Amino acid sequence: MTEDELKAIIGQNVAHYRIQAGLTQEQLSEMAEVTTAFISQMERGKKMMRIPTLRLIATALDVSCDALLFPRGPEAPVNNIIRLISKQPQTSLEKIEKMIRLLVEEPEEPPSR
Repeated sequence: MTEDELKAIIGQNVAHYRIQAGLTQEQLSEMAEVTTAFISQMERGKKMMRIPTLRLIATALDVSCDALLFPRGPEAPVNNIIRLISKQPQTSLEKIEKMIRLLVEEPEEPPSR
């Protein structure tokens, strides 16, 4: 993978998760302690960030660093779920586990006509 390809992947992922989080480029730039212009250029694949900035952006977006570094695939949401639930107390984890079991074990209903 070339550096340009990596910049493009990171930029696309940051933009995706920023929009998903409901943040503007300006809000993210404040949280990551960089300029709005830097966020804009980085999202367009024109700039590369340093590791401390990567961590600040991942934290601001509440995703793993891997979610920003790799093309979005099935493992990215799993890693993000792990990051989100790792902060929860044991009682909440048990409830979350029950909800997940319901979602994955319950058969889907056929579409109504």
